[in-house]
Amino acid sequence: MAATNAWRCPARTCGWNPDYATHPFLGVRSADALYRFYGRDAWGWPVGVAHHLFADGADAAASERAWSAWLDGVFATEAVA
Repeated sequence: MAATNAWRCPARTCGWNPDYATHPFLGVRSADALYRFYGRDAWGWPVGVAHHLFADGADAAASERAWSAWLDGVFATEAVA
């Protein structure tokens, strides 16, 4: 699949926009951060997720706790080898 930046939604309606998409990668941007999702199953590895905060006053520790809790719920049924 070719990279595309054509898939977008107006920021005023959803607050984020995919900014890069290939198989197996998805990049999403919001007003104050970039979010990256890496599908690494081709190598038998778990999904990789990263976020890059660039808002003034961003609380990295609070964001890490919130992301960890969310990801724990999303991937709770995933088996890890």
